[in-house]
Amino acid sequence: LDELAAAAKRRLAALESERRRLESLLRSSSADRARSNYRYEQAEAALERALDDAHQRRPDWPHVARQLTHVEKDFRAVDEMIQEDLRLAQQAAAEIREAAHEVRRCEGFYQMGVNADVGSAGGEIRSAERALEMQEYERAIQLANSAEQLAREALEAARGQAEERKREAQSRRNREAALQMASALATAAQAAIQMTGSRSRSRSRRRSYRR
Repeated sequence: LDELAAAAKRRLAALESERRRLESLLRSSSADRARSNYRYEQAEAALERALDDAHQRRPDWPHVARQLTHVEKDFRAVDEMIQEDLRLAQQAAAEIREAAHEVRRCEGFYQMGVNADVGSAGGEIRSAERALEMQEYERAIQLANSAEQLAREALEAARGQAEERKREAQSRRNREAALQMASALATAAQAAIQMTGSRSRSRSRRRSYRR
């Protein structure tokens, strides 16, 4: 029993240290969500009960040991949840930055009087930023990815429209060139006809003089 008591006291001291670490981590970060804080509060309350039981006149050390096992499990879960929140917050912020950069890149497209309409993509970026502020990290990531996709689709649509205008412009130039060529050929043909007629009349007059 003495060994069990000594082991429980060592575990209590370690858990007290872990509680201070987790509390400091929660206070220093704005990324942790309500679920992490709630799980921490539950684990902290369980640790307090274990401490109270350990300070009884005749502590039930096996019971205290079982309590500490649960607290250790809860603290590990809290730590994992905090780390996951931090990771997701960082990922969401990075995805939003990348998507915003892509929207700006696509917005800069201009050919044949055509711009990429990135209005919908910009709206998704703003929604993603609001989701990040509300700690809805998964949704923020989803919205950022959606914004990037919408921007690229807008760019492709603008490129397609610009290419269509290029083809139409080229077609007009081809038609104009063909009309100019036809006009030139008609003018040349008319001139040739006139020249042939003039020569024919000249020969006729010469024959008349000879008679």
